[in-house]
Amino acid sequence: MTGLRLLAALALAGCAASAPGGGAPGGAEPCPEGVAPAGAEWRLVRAEGFTFCVPRAWRPMGEPAGPGLDPAAWSGDGGTGAWGAGPYRAREAGPVRVEVREGERRAAGEVRRFSESIGGASADLWDDRIGDRRFTGAQWTRPRPVHLAGEASGARGAALQLDVYRTVRFERR
Repeated sequence: MTGLRLLAALALAGCAASAPGGGAPGGAEPCPEGVAPAGAEWRLVRAEGFTFCVPRAWRPMGEPAGPGLDPAAWSGDGGTGAWGAGPYRAREAGPVRVEVREGERRAAGEVRRFSESIGGASADLWDDRIGDRRFTGAQWTRPRPVHLAGEASGARGAALQLDVYRTVRFERR
């Protein structure tokens, strides 16, 4: 009987020591070395046909997107973001009020579009400012159409979201 209790205790200890998602604490698998910015602690996110990394402090929003996948939406550092399969479809944010004081030279908004090679494929990125809100995103048409898009409360959050997009890696078929 004592041997059975010891075996049960060892089995429970083994289950508690191995967390889901690759054994990292809290189920978060660390980002592969060389993918995330140096010196930062980031976690791996499994999406449909690709992976990417987010800062460890970011939190998932909602349920997993499917078997073996992480949730599609994430939040942290003053912003939110989500991944999706297929081409990006902009959502209507509704009216945004922007006040520009007399004599101020700052434009009410700014649109920035650029392309980069990310994950071995060409990505179209954007970083748009409307007032103090930032809308960022990246979309790929090959090897499969996928996108990431986010909203941040400032330039720092938008830059961090762009860093997240640069960690995309596609699964080999």
